[in-house]
Amino acid sequence: MKPKLPLKKLIDFWGELTFIKAARFCLYVYVVFIPFQVKYFFQVLDIYESGQLNIYTNFFLYLSDIFLIFALILYGLAYLTGEGQRVTLKLGDKRLFALLLVFILLIEASSFWAFNELQAFVTTIRFVELLLFYLLILNTGCQMQFLVRLLLYTIVAQALIGVFQYILQSSIGFHFLGEPLLAKNVPGVAKVDLGDVEFLRSYGTFAHPNIFGGFLVLGTVLAFSRLSEDRILYGGFIAFFLIVLVLTFSRSAWIALTFASLFYVFITRPRFKIKYVLLATLIGLLFLVVFDLDKLVLNRISVSYDEALTQRTEYMEISKNMFLKHPFGVGIGNFTLEMQGFSEQKIRPWDLQPVHNVFLLALNEVGFVIFPVFIAIIVYIFVAVQKKSKEFVSGGDRKYGTLLLGLFFALLVIMNLDHYPFSLYQGQFLLFFYLLLVNDFVLRKVPV
Repeated sequence: MKPKLPLKKLIDFWGELTFIKAARFCLYVYVVFIPFQVKYFFQVLDIYESGQLNIYTNFFLYLSDIFLIFALILYGLAYLTGEGQRVTLKLGDKRLFALLLVFILLIEASSFWAFNELQAFVTTIRFVELLLFYLLILNTGCQMQFLVRLLLYTIVAQALIGVFQYILQSSIGFHFLGEPLLAKNVPGVAKVDLGDVEFLRSYGTFAHPNIFGGFLVLGTVLAFSRLSEDRILYGGFIAFFLIVLVLTFSRSAWIALTFASLFYVFITRPRFKIKYVLLATLIGLLFLVVFDLDKLVLNRISVSYDEALTQRTEYMEISKNMFLKHPFGVGIGNFTLEMQGFSEQKIRPWDLQPVHNVFLLALNEVGFVIFPVFIAIIVYIFVAVQKKSKEFVSGGDRKYGTLLLGLFFALLVIMNLDHYPFSLYQGQFLLFFYLLLVNDFVLRKVPV
């Protein structure tokens, strides 16, 4: 048989290309670019006179958004050309989708009584966009297993960037990929103190080390779920993610992963050989000592005076006062715009950010009427995953269900200690990706 020429292969490829396949490709690229903050300032609200830009009160058009828009257009063209007639619209778990849809419609309706209607409207757009991403994944034939691998390799790339940021104690010049400007003398850049010496925390290309930490937690759990496929590869991923997780100095991520691990061990009761546990502990301690991280880690987990903890306490007080005055909510995305009015002290521009608790933030912004729908989504996720896990008598599916529940508790910890899963685009993506994992698991068929 005569081999095909490169040009002939290219022609055959384009001949087999469909709108659905093209849309699927755009969605994969979208996932890859989510951590990279290549963006255009779409809306800028000047809420203070320093000239600094607040990421919580402005709307950006990201490079990833463009690929999602392309995917949506291509999927629409599939229906217009008749290609999509072979595909029925899939909603996934209908109860979960219904709850998500009701919540998004309600927060969109609440924008009409928001303090700043434009801010509420553009914030709602993000939730609408992620719901469309959720639906497109379900309807374009995207494979969750491939998506997981793709996200894992993306997190590996972020981890590499994070390592070099810590070594150089500055950004490494990837500004064209959305890397923030990092230096010890830049106001608002996250650092950890040891006496009079400051150490820059690893960011990756995320807006804050805590978000980076959240993705590393997700990556660690997903890599663990694939250990049976390739112990060397995914075991290496886990070790690398844990090292970089230390460099983020994200306490919320540390606590979240600890909760997820303890939950998994308590439920599955795996048989660990004590020598391997001791070896892993020894290697971890040696790593901390050799790279002079032991004192930094101990200082980070210390319960002594900490400016960040003091600040979070003040924000919770602001949150309480705001809710008492506006129980119906100030509008989605409006907390940061209104918080100065509930503080007796002048808040520095780089400290204007939401309360570090997703539940308080949601209560402040959407009010006590809509808030129960948000809680219903969380409760339903736990119940659905737990119920499905019990349907599997044993095997990999049951263990995977336990991992998803562990990840649920990890996200719950993060949501109680931080705001980014509700307030920032990459954090919101983290939640919706977890919802896709949940949907994929809940719809699995149980072997007869």
